[in-house]
Amino acid sequence: MRKENSKDREQLLISIGLLSLSFLCGIPWIDIGNTNDALSALTNRAVSCDAVDYAEPPVTLVLLSAGNETKNNSIPNYHEKRRVDALVYTYLELLQQGTPPRCIILALDDGIEKEFKIRNLIQRQIVKNSPGTELDNEIFTIVHADHTDSSLVAVGDILVQTGSHDPIAIITSEPHVNRVRYNSCLRKLPATVINADKVISINDPDTYAQMKKLKQLPSYQWAEAIEQVKILYWMYRPQY
Repeated sequence: MRKENSKDREQLLISIGLLSLSFLCGIPWIDIGNTNDALSALTNRAVSCDAVDYAEPPVTLVLLSAGNETKNNSIPNYHEKRRVDALVYTYLELLQQGTPPRCIILALDDGIEKEFKIRNLIQRQIVKNSPGTELDNEIFTIVHADHTDSSLVAVGDILVQTGSHDPIAIITSEPHVNRVRYNSCLRKLPATVINADKVISINDPDTYAQMKKLKQLPSYQWAEAIEQVKILYWMYRPQY
């Protein structure tokens, strides 16, 4: 009986293994382009999007939410504040080049209070880094979404409503870059994705030194692993 039970378990494991293998290797190849983009994202290579000219300066900057402080759901957390910093540096660089963005889309995961705080934080950082430079509230467009892909869908809807085909730039944190790039391709957005960590490393070395320490924490490594899993998840449902 023990031998039979052992064989049954062995056959069960083999079956599960074969099913998993067919799921991982079979289904994605139905859409070769999607598979190629997903594998590119998983291996940290650039994801190819059709008809996107990354050489053109972005007309719209998009800030993706990164969650809240646990004690107060309307206060941006550390990662979101760093994304705000990167957005400010990017805006000021484009302004200096004579091509300031015409719109800033805030894709947030909370209500009006969070919107108010993020908008004011951006405006204060602009003035701090470039005295005399101010942003009118009309430059901001707000969308509320539960996760990255729904944020990108909402951004896409805005582009459709405005009839804009101009390039956009999406700002997010380093572990999140590849998934945002991949999902942007799925949603056919004319987007380039800006790595907030790299922007800060150039403009604020002291803050970046603190960020490098955070990257050594197990929680940061775990976050990177989760991002890889999420890419695989969207690999199988590009039309969601």
